[in-house]
Amino acid sequence: MDALKSFVRSNSKIRWIQSAVIVFATFGIASLAAAETTLHTLTGSGSQTVTGPALTLVTFEGGDTSLDLTVAVTSSVAIFFSGECTVAAPDDTTWLDVDIRVDGVALAPTSGNNAFCTSESASSLSRGWHSGSADAVGTLSPGAHTIDVSAALMSATSSDQWRMGETTLFAIVMGEGA
Repeated sequence: MDALKSFVRSNSKIRWIQSAVIVFATFGIASLAAAETTLHTLTGSGSQTVTGPALTLVTFEGGDTSLDLTVAVTSSVAIFFSGECTVAAPDDTTWLDVDIRVDGVALAPTSGNNAFCTSESASSLSRGWHSGSADAVGTLSPGAHTIDVSAALMSATSSDQWRMGETTLFAIVMGEGA
């Protein structure tokens, strides 16, 4: 019987809170604005081939290299990148490092040396295809921001190559205010 009384009391508290929220929201007594969540995307179905170790921005459909967005309030962002890639080098120690960047700054854990795809001791881009993904989270201050993906061969020579295709970049922004 005590369990039933406790449930009724608890259920009454929940109903009271729900009713108070409805009244406050309806009559404007309290500002109960839900955080807005937005999705920003770029995709690429073609391929991009780069020779040498130079830092290069990944190119998406239409030649786009970045997501440009503006937030009105401080917002959390979760960013996801995926693509198919291969590395052509005569060794098995050359890899493609990929960094997700906001306003030119690499976000952890993608900042640093992480292998998105690696060579397989073959100087051919037709071997060793790999579908990779990287993700990062961060905070955006109010204002305009640019999100991009940079890539560079590590432990590479000037003749080594990488190819990227079937790419997707998306950012979920949470907390964007009206």
